[in-house]
Amino acid sequence: MGALYVRTGAPIKPIQFGAGQEHGLRPATENVPQMVGLGAAATLARKRLPAATEELRSLRDALHERLRAGFPA
Repeated sequence: MGALYVRTGAPIKPIQFGAGQEHGLRPATENVPQMVGLGAAATLARKRLPAATEELRSLRDALHERLRAGFPA
């Protein structure tokens, strides 16, 4: 399951053909349970993003320090 935001006027063409879902870009029936799961995952990610951002920043900084220590200029 995934999502794709397409800006109005973007030159996008279908890669599968069949029924006319999503304005003719995608055939097949929508998988509603997976859509609900994607929405729930996005909600969780949004709530956790600030803490995850700080943790990743800290890990990045620690990596940079170790690299500087291991490869002096």
